[in-house]
Amino acid sequence: MNNLKTSKLSKSLLPAICLIFLSACVGTGSTNKGEFYSLVDSDKTAVLVVRNTGYAGSGALVDVRIDGVSIGTLGEKEVLTQEVSPGSHRVAVKFKGLGGVGLNDVAKVFTVESGEKAFYSIQLETGFLTNKLKLIGLTKDSFFE
Repeated sequence: MNNLKTSKLSKSLLPAICLIFLSACVGTGSTNKGEFYSLVDSDKTAVLVVRNTGYAGSGALVDVRIDGVSIGTLGEKEVLTQEVSPGSHRVAVKFKGLGGVGLNDVAKVFTVESGEKAFYSIQLETGFLTNKLKLIGLTKDSFFE
């Protein structure tokens, strides 16, 4: 009888653990770049960041910060946006948790005028013994490719 209870418990725990692991791969960004066309064509001043690190399905999320404040986390191919005031700002990205061990944090300072947008892509340069996180400035056209 005790083995039957243990078996039922382990069968119900396995799906719960899998669900928790899979949800850890999903960030707070959107996977649909198309939903941002209206923002880009608006008179709002904003920054848009996409993750293109090549590790879809990995449990490591990328934390995105604007001026030291986290605006969310990104899974692979996800996009985050943040309205900002005109002027100079700092965007910083880093892997969260164990996925970021041994990887650099990277930041860029950018300046936007009223109604302008700044576009960035988070990329990962892989090497033989080291990997390097990169933050690449993009144009509007290359952001939506």
